[in-house]
Amino acid sequence: MNKRQHAIDILERSVPCVPKLFFDKLNKHEKGVDFALRYLYNSEEETNAGDLARALDVSTARVAILLDKMEKKGLIYRYSSKADARKTIIVLSKKGRDLELKKREAIIRIVERLIDDLGLEKLESFVNTSLEINTSLKEILEEGKIEIE
Repeated sequence: MNKRQHAIDILERSVPCVPKLFFDKLNKHEKGVDFALRYLYNSEEETNAGDLARALDVSTARVAILLDKMEKKGLIYRYSSKADARKTIIVLSKKGRDLELKKREAIIRIVERLIDDLGLEKLESFVNTSLEINTSLKEILEEGKIEIE
């Protein structure tokens, strides 16, 4: 089999490799909220709407809508920055922090089950290989010689 045939074979066999059900559950309609919860939970510095917009790669207008939604649900609160009154700082509420911790625990339990089912070595190999593939794909696409439209 030549390289082209191997490439076609790999593409066809790789479609079911993405753990779609798992990621669909993670990314359901609330994916912006989930990302913002994770981002705010992990943030060690004051976070404003601009920071979140850059991290999500969306407009600040879209983030404003997201933050309004989160505030109405009691997941965050906002206050004016002491350093720059023009900036509004976003902080997780206790409810938001608890929700993020609950989601993290559920995901940890899933990965623990994967370790039981597949073994640590296989799972580590999968993650390491996936990271290498992502790095290589990023380099290939950034070269600009091959485009996917």
